[in-house]
Amino acid sequence: VMHTLITKAILVVLKLSVSVMTARILGPTGRGIFFTSIQTAGGLNTVGTLSVGEGLIYRISRGFVATNQVFGTVALIASFFTLIICSILYLLESFIIEQLLREAPKGIISLIYILIPCSILEYFSASALRGLKLFSIANKVNIVTRINIFLCLFVALVFLSSDVYTAVLSYTLAIFLNAFLYMLVLFFQSMSSFKVNLVEVVNVIKYSGKVHVGALLTEVEYRLDVFIILYFLNAAAVGIYSIGAALAQIS
Repeated sequence: VMHTLITKAILVVLKLSVSVMTARILGPTGRGIFFTSIQTAGGLNTVGTLSVGEGLIYRISRGFVATNQVFGTVALIASFFTLIICSILYLLESFIIEQLLREAPKGIISLIYILIPCSILEYFSASALRGLKLFSIANKVNIVTRINIFLCLFVALVFLSSDVYTAVLSYTLAIFLNAFLYMLVLFFQSMSSFKVNLVEVVNVIKYSGKVHVGALLTEVEYRLDVFIILYFLNAAAVGIYSIGAALAQIS
């Protein structure tokens, strides 16, 4: 219990540090564009992945997915949902650029295409580690990945360039490295095996679909606020709101 509390405390400090750093360096508008870019990828993943993380935790912890099949199962499901969500993004690209990212520099949408699969791999791998009941390892990797995000942003914004594109690019790089680390850890914890149980792939998705509505309502309430504010106001308003939301979550 104490270890979990310490982990949560460290994560809160790191999250707040990233929020404060990006707000101070990028300003309200820059912070708003940065936050919206991340939330666009996150929102699409929240809706499109059908809460598969919950399904992985349940099916793996109950022993339906053998340990040597976990890595392959995660990789296959992640590839499947990446294809679907990136296709949805392609269809919505014009609307997103014109209505949500109208103040963003060119090239941001390309980074969102990279963020989507990396975020999916990170989410699925973290869930799989918890399904294997490797909570201590999962917590440690989580801390390392959050530190990585802070460091990538700090180095990029302080020593390279303090613009929004650089911020989103460095964040994307951090998530890519995080996904690689999670998958590497999961590979070794899965007996270094690529085996896949196709029946369980279907079962994981079926179970996830059943719990998706409840999980979706919880997530969408927060993410939807951002897009409503952006649609009716501007990126600066989103930047200010995002800091307030971060502080509210801490309290």
